[in-house]
Amino acid sequence: MTNSTFPHLTMTYDDWLETYRPVPNPLAKSAPFDGLMFETFGPELAHVRDTPADRVWTLVEGDDDTLYVLSGVHFVNRLGYFIAAQPRPPHVDIEVPVD
Repeated sequence: MTNSTFPHLTMTYDDWLETYRPVPNPLAKSAPFDGLMFETFGPELAHVRDTPADRVWTLVEGDDDTLYVLSGVHFVNRLGYFIAAQPRPPHVDIEVPVD
């Protein structure tokens, strides 16, 4: 799914939740993904942009309507963003299939 030269890791959604601990969206009371997702526009996007890059993840739609959480900020096929409490390691691309 990613086109980077960095090493590529895949992890389960449950492992991702436990490892990176996405934080609740304080700007939307009924945000998707149990209150964790941030929108791609307005004040929520501004909040994401003000977050250190190593804590931002993007929800994207892949082939055949599959969903993935990808490390970093992505624009193509993006559905929303997550902000993690735990930073991810530098120079590694992480892909998380969402069941």
